[in-house]
Amino acid sequence: MKRFIFGLLCLLLASSTLAAVTVSEAYQASLTQSEFSAHQASDLRQTSEGVFQAESATAIKLNGVGSTQWNTTQLTSGKDTNTSTLGLLASLPLSPQSRLTHTIDSKKALLSSKKWSQKVACLNLYGTVSSLFYTLLQIESTLSSQHDLLAVTQQRVNELKQRVQIGRSKISDVYGTELQEKQIEASIEALELKLNENRQLWYQLTLLSPESDLSRAVDLPYALPTPDYATQISHRPDIQALQQHIASLKHDSQAIQDGGLPDWESQVQGQYVLSPSINKFNLLAGITVNFPWSDGGFIASQTREAQEKVIQKELELNSQTRAAHTQIKTTYENFSKWLKHLQTLEKAVLAANKNYLAVTQDYDRHLVTNLEVLQALNLNYTAKQDRDTGLFQAQLAYIQLKLSMGEMP
Repeated sequence: MKRFIFGLLCLLLASSTLAAVTVSEAYQASLTQSEFSAHQASDLRQTSEGVFQAESATAIKLNGVGSTQWNTTQLTSGKDTNTSTLGLLASLPLSPQSRLTHTIDSKKALLSSKKWSQKVACLNLYGTVSSLFYTLLQIESTLSSQHDLLAVTQQRVNELKQRVQIGRSKISDVYGTELQEKQIEASIEALELKLNENRQLWYQLTLLSPESDLSRAVDLPYALPTPDYATQISHRPDIQALQQHIASLKHDSQAIQDGGLPDWESQVQGQYVLSPSINKFNLLAGITVNFPWSDGGFIASQTREAQEKVIQKELELNSQTRAAHTQIKTTYENFSKWLKHLQTLEKAVLAANKNYLAVTQDYDRHLVTNLEVLQALNLNYTAKQDRDTGLFQAQLAYIQLKLSMGEMP
């Protein structure tokens, strides 16, 4: 029975308009229509080029070489001689492979970190869009409820005027109800101003029309198992981004430390010499060694600086891990409370409606005052409004729970 009631709650606000915009559609619009996606893609391409550059440093480099020399020998033969050299130079760095490997791995880890950071940014954007989405729905729902209440109140004013004419109600009852009518109209005007402000924010965020029809469909699970915090935290993109960033810094530190080792480079050069007296081919090969004998402690200082960066990021990771555990726990408890609260709100709607019918019948029998009728009427609409708002809040709480676990709803 509970599942049946809960299912009715989830379908209560479903819109019949097929063109209504969903949260996911609004997120995609915000993602594609703004500079957000282009900036993220540009940053990833830039980092990818860094990986390519690091890998290309280990490749064989080929360079064409050539020279021409003129030698005037007028005293001996009275003729000029011309010697031309053409060749190809191939060089291969033989630096410590550990340094090259650490440099490449550092760039790859940094690229991975930025990819995870991009996912974090996407989740944050989804959270911003969904928060504004359900804020708009709550305002619209409240505004619709106030219009319904105004219509009922105006109807009651007319009924009371008729009752006054036949002596069944007091003129003060009419004045009291008209006062409530004006208060409701003022509330509607304030809500319309608030709705317009948020609609403009909606357009700035998504570039969708401020008059977009928003989907009122609610899709909530009946219950959720207790999260596996360790697993959920490890899957969060912000944690993954920090872990990859730390790995990149560690590789940087090791590459700097290996900077104190000798640099080796092998070279092979083939030359073809052309001159009037001789044509020959030369093959030259050699190895260049650069041994850093003393750098005044520069490399050691750089290594310590890099290691401190690692320590700082590890401390940040520990702090972020604790914050992630708290966030998942809080959003899970918040969503669970909303699921339970929805059942209470639905019972309140039934009770408020029953009370309103009873009070109106008692008024006809002169057992209660018109003020009590108005109070019962307000309670009836307030209960319905709270129920509708609760559905939107529960849906938003569910989205926030999924986002806190690093998942896109």
